[in-house]
Amino acid sequence: MLKKINIIGAGISGLFLGCCLKKNNFSVTIYEQDRDVSEYGAGINLSKNATILLEKTGLLENLIPLGYKPKRVNFRSFNNGKIINSVLLNKERDDVFLSVNRKDLIDLLKNTYLNMGGELIFGKKFNEINNSTESFSDDERKSELFVACDGIRSEFRQKYFLNDEPKFSNLIAWRGIVSKKNLSSHSLWNEINIHLGSDGHIVHYPISKGEEINFVAIKKQKKWEKETWISEGNKIELLSDFNSWNDTVMELFSKSYKTHKWGLFERESIKKLVSNNLILMGDAAHPVLPFLAQGACLAIEDAYCLAELLSKNDDLIYCLKKYEKLRLKRGKTIQFRSKLQGSFNHLSNGFLVFFRNLILKMFAKYIQKSIHKYNVMDEIKRLPN
Repeated sequence: MLKKINIIGAGISGLFLGCCLKKNNFSVTIYEQDRDVSEYGAGINLSKNATILLEKTGLLENLIPLGYKPKRVNFRSFNNGKIINSVLLNKERDDVFLSVNRKDLIDLLKNTYLNMGGELIFGKKFNEINNSTESFSDDERKSELFVACDGIRSEFRQKYFLNDEPKFSNLIAWRGIVSKKNLSSHSLWNEINIHLGSDGHIVHYPISKGEEINFVAIKKQKKWEKETWISEGNKIELLSDFNSWNDTVMELFSKSYKTHKWGLFERESIKKLVSNNLILMGDAAHPVLPFLAQGACLAIEDAYCLAELLSKNDDLIYCLKKYEKLRLKRGKTIQFRSKLQGSFNHLSNGFLVFFRNLILKMFAKYIQKSIHKYNVMDEIKRLPN
């Protein structure tokens, strides 16, 4: 068995990987360059392909009380809010779809990892990796395996895999949270709603036990000139950007506590995830645009896959090859489909909108199922010995 595994980054992928490895009695240390775990963000949707893994590791039962299980997702027209199609969620006991606050998920993962005896060290920024030694700004740490979970801006990826820079997607995302008690009484606040419009779309859904509504409003924009990817937004600008949209979303925006404006960035599809004893995981491996709500799910799949492979086989080279094969294919599929979904959501031509809505009426259920039915546990079982 591996004697030591070092994880770089205490986000969803790093913390969940730490939990999975500790469950299988590996020696693990997570290093985070910030002084605390990042809790920025807002809502996250976790579909069955992720929740089955959280259940398998004993985390789901503690997460469900913190989140919300919406009963359906509604596709709506931007101008009048009319439903194009509605797809049921959480119909069966083992088909769990959960909407959560990212802070709640991060807190649960961090506390579980620490309670299992995991080591979490803050304020450590890497310089380089030489064989089994990782050099930080103030010391060196040895390990048989290094896992880079350092996000879309991963320096590990750029230095050891593909020297590409994140590129602006020409899309921005307004994000915010609203207390449900401040909104009009309406059953739609208990559901996931996707409003489709010309050159943009809006998603809102309940989080925090259903007491808050998270929204994400996507809009095309030619340039992103701010130094930071995330900045505090101006509510007046938000309302102006979407002033022709329906009354529901305008009420939501007008009552938000605080808004943030994000530039959405992409990176090229990568050809490998393993370089010697260094692995890429989560957004460092395959950052996706948020149009399928699969970013966190991919990170959870990645982490479970690697931990399961390592626990079943002492041959490290075999495990790394199989991880790369499984996760490269899955990551590229979701990257492609997420980008395609964005184009699908933002149509402006009247004929194409009509055709899009017809597809949604006929196939929305099957499109959703094709993503959520993926089971990494089954994929691992099908691997040849």
